[in-house]
Amino acid sequence: MQVQGMLAEGQLQEAADLVEPTMGRTERGSQQGIKGGGPGLYMPVPMRSLAWNMHETASEFAETASKGGVKESYKALQKLQSSCVSYLSYTTR
Repeated sequence: MQVQGMLAEGQLQEAADLVEPTMGRTERGSQQGIKGGGPGLYMPVPMRSLAWNMHETASEFAETASKGGVKESYKALQKLQSSCVSYLSYTTR
């Protein structure tokens, strides 16, 4: 919800700056030192693929928002939200 509010206020760069380090490729790499491979090491392959897709779409959103297009940023956010729902759906079955 915070990101949607930022987009509504035209704070695209702020939204990008929030999403990339917490969900994007940057975050994916931050866990590599944990037991030599991060949490993904223990995930089933389908779950790991969904998680990696979530990181990728988060970075895509951040890159799109950084360029400054509101309409394109909302489209990228929708793609990110869909990837999050797919990941959460897998983890809660």
